[in-house]
Amino acid sequence: MPDRPDNANDSASPAPEQAVFTGDETTFFIAPMDLAMKLSTILILALVGMVSVGLILLGVWLHKSASGWLIAPAVIVFLVGVIGVMLIRVYSRPRSFTISSEGMRIDWPGRSRKLPKGAFAEMRLVTGTELGSLTRRFGLRGVLGCFGWFTSEYMGNMDAYVTRNDGLVYLRLKNRRPILLTPTQPAEFLDTLKSVVEE
Repeated sequence: MPDRPDNANDSASPAPEQAVFTGDETTFFIAPMDLAMKLSTILILALVGMVSVGLILLGVWLHKSASGWLIAPAVIVFLVGVIGVMLIRVYSRPRSFTISSEGMRIDWPGRSRKLPKGAFAEMRLVTGTELGSLTRRFGLRGVLGCFGWFTSEYMGNMDAYVTRNDGLVYLRLKNRRPILLTPTQPAEFLDTLKSVVEE
């Protein structure tokens, strides 16, 4: 994610999935990656692949006694890259944000986080200018998006679940770090959440 995300639409992304209504729940999916996030993901994964291939080729070029010493790290680098992407998909990158009469739930393939409606103090769209630069404290940045604990230059600490540079939703909580996320249909997401919290 660039240090100064911009809310301008900078890529022709496919149409995002629409919200799904089931009973008293409305589910908004995480927004598709924009061009900057896609390029960042491709570059990082390409770098891992090139390091792996480079070590293998170097091992083949060198004397046979050294080739085994180089091929083993190459395999390890490749496996770490593959496993890392899988872990990001399962535990770091949310699949959806579900709003119900009780509040909001963030769903990952491997877990979920519930926020009661009384936990919210402020809910609004923000721009890159308001955020300033983002510094990663703990989490992942660049592969499939930005996920984890970040510090905004102007808005302090927050948990980020961001896959693009526009449509940024800021949720300030009463007793926890604020949340920055990018749902599909951000304006509709905010309207739905506000209607639950403010009722």
